[in-house]
Amino acid sequence: MAVSGWLISRASEQPPVLYLMMAVTATRAFGIGRAVFRYAERLVSHDAVLRMLADLRVSVYRRLERIAPAGLRRTRRGDLLARLVQDVDALQDYWLRWLLPVGAALIVGVASAGFTAWLLPEAGAVLAVGLLVAGVAVPAAAVPSPAGPSGGSPRARHPGDRRRRPPARLRRTDRRRCAPGPDRADAGRRPRLTSIASRQAAATALGAGLSALVCGLTVAAAALVGVRAVGTGGSTGWPSP
Repeated sequence: MAVSGWLISRASEQPPVLYLMMAVTATRAFGIGRAVFRYAERLVSHDAVLRMLADLRVSVYRRLERIAPAGLRRTRRGDLLARLVQDVDALQDYWLRWLLPVGAALIVGVASAGFTAWLLPEAGAVLAVGLLVAGVAVPAAAVPSPAGPSGGSPRARHPGDRRRRPPARLRRTDRRRCAPGPDRADAGRRPRLTSIASRQAAATALGAGLSALVCGLTVAAAALVGVRAVGTGGSTGWPSP
């Protein structure tokens, strides 16, 4: 992106084409290499996380084996299954969807803001503010409000509820037809879970929309600052040799 931006701004002055050949070739190479490196990054990161989750599952099972069954009498089977499967799988989101993207965004954001500030301090300040708003303020504002008294949704507080009932229902199909009490309880719980899911989806959509809006405004503001600087002679559009 940096090379393509330099290429566009430099080509607008119509220099000899030989001055642009290196940038043209680099832009093509980076455009092709982006997909290649992205695929390689996905392979390496997912392979590392899946290997770590496999070792973690073995470790969790060995610890549960030490305390079973005496230490698990008060634990429901659904909760135990949720902790063994869902809680362990949730750790992959911590590495793949939080730690790795945040680390990459932090490094690239600081480098981009610093490089832009070296070219034009005003544009660097605009870029830094835009990155902070899009990366910190928007995610904080888009977090859904807690749905329960303890600060979390019922789905998060009781992940074993949905895993506890189906086996019993499959074993007592005839009894369920005669006594629909559990079905009525589930029917009363569905609207609340649907409302929670809708609220979470709305928060996610709001965050994505605000992020795109802030990114677009940041690009436009940085370009406007750069155009004014070039027009007043405060910048030539590229670093001096």
